[in-house]
Amino acid sequence: MSLRPIGGIFLRLDSSGNLTIYDSSGTVIAKFIGGLFSSKINKSTPVTNGSINTTTSVTDVSTGFGSTITAQTSGNVLIIVTFIVSNNTAGANVTASVYTKNNATTIDAGGAAISGSFGLADAKTLVSSAANQIQTYALITYVSVTVGTPVALEIALRVSAGTGTIAGLPAQQPLVLEV
Repeated sequence: MSLRPIGGIFLRLDSSGNLTIYDSSGTVIAKFIGGLFSSKINKSTPVTNGSINTTTSVTDVSTGFGSTITAQTSGNVLIIVTFIVSNNTAGANVTASVYTKNNATTIDAGGAAISGSFGLADAKTLVSSAANQIQTYALITYVSVTVGTPVALEIALRVSAGTGTIAGLPAQQPLVLEV
């Protein structure tokens, strides 16, 4: 069988009826095998930078936890982050956020303000009706990516008062899948 170019993507149909999709360098990026689709999924690389688990900041500060990913194809990247948050002050909020930054492979240091070129992807806020109330959250969002461009994902934390705590990191780093 021969490769058929389609704008830098090549398709190959073998004698069994399986369709393999290659990028311009000949790397397999997806397959249809027996009518089922299989894709080469990107995995993110966990990144830490002076990580923190608590803050008293009323503006977003980095937790020092995150991930980087370099897309193999242009499109969207699904981001799923799970964590536990609490605040030691009744009636106070704690907010966890995921920020993204294009052309980056590093994240801000834990406790530092989020750098200006990071963009907010999603945020979840817990309002504590009692001190030290614990809540489990999942942030699920997506960002657009361009092939070959690295993207850094960073987890931030802020409070309205008191001390906010985030747990479940780094053991559960952001899970990043290319869609």
